[in-house]
Amino acid sequence: MNASWTDDPGFVAILLLTFALGLGFMFGALRNKRLLELYVQRLRPAFLAHASKATARRLGTSGYHVSAPNAKKPFRAIEAMIFVQPREFTPYWLFNVLRGRGDRLFLHVTLRRPPAQQVLAGPGVRPPAQGDAWQTHPSPWPGTLYAVGDPTPEIEDFLHQVAALLPHLSQISIRAEAPHISLLVPMRDLDTPQKARDVLDLLARVPTA
Repeated sequence: MNASWTDDPGFVAILLLTFALGLGFMFGALRNKRLLELYVQRLRPAFLAHASKATARRLGTSGYHVSAPNAKKPFRAIEAMIFVQPREFTPYWLFNVLRGRGDRLFLHVTLRRPPAQQVLAGPGVRPPAQGDAWQTHPSPWPGTLYAVGDPTPEIEDFLHQVAALLPHLSQISIRAEAPHISLLVPMRDLDTPQKARDVLDLLARVPTA
């Protein structure tokens, strides 16, 4: 009597796993495509509030680049890169979920005048290796705040306003060199177009030199 392939549990398990991974890839890729489009539509009104034109470009299957190179004062340029989790690779995506890692936004802002003070903050942030001028201070986020000199009342107030808007912010860098402000933000903190607009409106009020 000829044995059927269904009689081999190992082969059946491999077949089911392959089918599940293929199905996960298809649905994950579709989900990421829709999320990227949603995130871009969420950011676009905020960009257009501070620039006459904003362009968006796909970065493969997991990212988008949004830019406004001729932004209105006090900005000179605004640039964002959106990256979504690799939902098409189900095991790796689940691993990231267990680590609490979600979709993220890298936001870079160039001002027409440099900021009044240089600051770094966020979990795991470290000052430059040659940064002897950087001093540690209490931070509105987990981790340490680094600043060149003592934070002024104006910069402290600005940072607390950012923390109120972006409580899960991973990193903020305010520096003399362009881009003057860089943020690494989980997209869950930018859950509406208005929230994205509020963030850019606030960055426009950073104390400058």
